[in-house]
Amino acid sequence: MWLVIRTQQQFWIVAAAMGLVALGAIIAFVFAVQYVLQEWDVLAAARAGLGGDEAVRRGVGVANDLLVQNANDLAVLESSFADPKNPLPFIESIEALGRRLGVRAELTLTSGSDTLADRYQINADGEFIRVMAFLRSLEALPFLIVLGDVTISRAGTGDAVRLATDVTLVSGPNNGGR
Repeated sequence: MWLVIRTQQQFWIVAAAMGLVALGAIIAFVFAVQYVLQEWDVLAAARAGLGGDEAVRRGVGVANDLLVQNANDLAVLESSFADPKNPLPFIESIEALGRRLGVRAELTLTSGSDTLADRYQINADGEFIRVMAFLRSLEALPFLIVLGDVTISRAGTGDAVRLATDVTLVSGPNNGGR
């Protein structure tokens, strides 16, 4: 059925209706474009997040590869931490160092518990040169330690001196973490 416009009033009514339909279509188009742009931004943010996740995954893979490659170095590093739960290798090293340098070395536990021995008082008696070599060698032991204040005093006659210092064991992440 055809619409026949007979009067000017009918013409304006039809024109207004067509204008409203066109305006509605334009408004619907604008809202549709706005919705698509918002969804596009959400999608772009998701893609960026995936790219970041991929970079993190690659970084973790590289870190794991480095851990595998450096496993021997890590084992050597961990062995340089004295274990306060088993201080015998540390104590034996100090005593052996004293014997090797001709110094009488004594260790006294100054703090710790039944399961943890982490602080010692070290006293060393001998000739000045040997005691100084002992002190320098303490720093070269294959354990990470913190030396406290060092006191060197004359002990008896001649060249004899007495060294006294506190030693704190530095624990590794797998044996106490201090």
